[in-house]
Amino acid sequence: MPRKPKPRERTNETLLLMAYGAEEMETVIIIDILRRAGVSVRVAGENEIVTCSRGVKIIPDVLFDDVLDRGAGTAIEFALTLVEVLADGETKDRIAKDIVYNIKRNDEVENAEETEENLPI
Repeated sequence: MPRKPKPRERTNETLLLMAYGAEEMETVIIIDILRRAGVSVRVAGENEIVTCSRGVKIIPDVLFDDVLDRGAGTAIEFALTLVEVLADGETKDRIAKDIVYNIKRNDEVENAEETEENLPI
């Protein structure tokens, strides 16, 4: 009887986003290949059960709302980890700078809009 290989230590993480109408084969194959490569995959969905293009239903690990914020362990962190794995640390750092810059700009714009809304007419 063949021996089962030892599970690999999973040090890399990625986040796969799923929404209504996702292609079930592409979704499952991507998850399978990444996990075989030792990447820890978390599946985030728009609902507790995501209905795919051919009616197959997949239960995601977490909901979008649980991961789409700006703290540690969020979609941005997962994406940057994937970039580092697929490209290199220098590329990841460059992209991270752009993301942080854009987040700060968006926050400044939102704060300015909120301030304008509170001004008397």
